[in-house]
Amino acid sequence: MNNDNNSILIGSWGEQFPADEFFELTFYNDDTGVMTVYYNEGKKKSPDPFTYSFDKNTMRLVIVFDSDPEPPIVYDVKVSEGWLKLDCISGDFEDFSMYKIK
Repeated sequence: MNNDNNSILIGSWGEQFPADEFFELTFYNDDTGVMTVYYNEGKKKSPDPFTYSFDKNTMRLVIVFDSDPEPPIVYDVKVSEGWLKLDCISGDFEDFSMYKIK
């Protein structure tokens, strides 16, 4: 575990989706995290814990959700000025353009 590698990801990132859903990805420094989807005007939420690995040299992120570990979700990552862009390259999942919320 190389926590220095993860430092640019640590914290919570959010994105509003059109269908009244708000996605929040939180990365912890122990290679774990949680994706929380808020819906019904924020009155309900659905958390989904995960583990992750991040290679700062290649800017490649791999997420394995506890609830559905196969296949792992692989992203190309770009970080700049409070924004996190995740382009899904494997695992058939959403792309995200998220802003830092905490």
